[in-house]
Amino acid sequence: MELGISYRGQLLLGYRTGEGETATDFGDIVARQLARLNRYCENYYRYTQGPITQVFVCGPGALLDHTMAPLKQQKHLTVRAIDPASINSQWTFVDSSPDPECCVALGTCLPCVTSETSVAGPNLANHSRADVSSSSLGLLFRRFWPAAAAAMLALALFSATWYERSRCRDLNRRIEGLETSVAELRRLRREVVVTRKKAADLRTIASETLIPPWADILDAVGHCMPEEVWLAKIATTPKGAVLLTGSSYREALIHEFGDYLEASPVWASAMVEGTRPAKMQSGFATRFDIQCELDNQEYSNMRAGRND
Repeated sequence: MELGISYRGQLLLGYRTGEGETATDFGDIVARQLARLNRYCENYYRYTQGPITQVFVCGPGALLDHTMAPLKQQKHLTVRAIDPASINSQWTFVDSSPDPECCVALGTCLPCVTSETSVAGPNLANHSRADVSSSSLGLLFRRFWPAAAAAMLALALFSATWYERSRCRDLNRRIEGLETSVAELRRLRREVVVTRKKAADLRTIASETLIPPWADILDAVGHCMPEEVWLAKIATTPKGAVLLTGSSYREALIHEFGDYLEASPVWASAMVEGTRPAKMQSGFATRFDIQCELDNQEYSNMRAGRND
């Protein structure tokens, strides 16, 4: 006794009964082990996609009914008996019909003796190859689609990483290009701070410093200066005094010039500090130094008048 499980013409399991089992027990054995056989196919051949639905029995006629009876009691099984003589309707047997033991030999010879144009006997080899090819492709797809999905995901992550890295490199180049501008900006800010401090210091100094009204001073000096007296320099001292330096051919005119300055309301005092001989292109002359002190009240009036 032999038991085989096939799927689309492809043998999945071959089983030969033990020595203690008889042919009369064959149907009961298959019925009892049907659930186990279904689980076996589901575990090892997931692509079968369904339970066992058909049972073909081949054997001596005396044992067929006894073997098929327990199988027919299964609700989801279709049980059929195979007659070796009906495998191919075109076959003619000289002697009596072949025994069931000849089924294997007849089935093996069937592809060799059947022409491609025969419709009664199909080419089982081609059908088996087609099923094997299609099932292999389906199995290959089911086996390797997770790997393909992982590869696509890895490719997508690699592309995203490459894109982000390129953006980071571009940003780094931009930052490096801006470092010079940032350094220049910091330098200019430091210069602005220094300039503002200097301006504030200058404003403070200007607010506390008395700047003489030179136009009024020169006008007052010009009214007091006699002829043949020339001024070479007018300067102020840190204490606010005005120093006049000049020359004249006659020393008397120098003292007269000092008296005129002393009498002027612009000056609080005027004094000839010294005279000394000097040589000029036109002859000898006397160089003098006169120091004058501004009258504070008159100086304030002049500043107020100029501001008005």
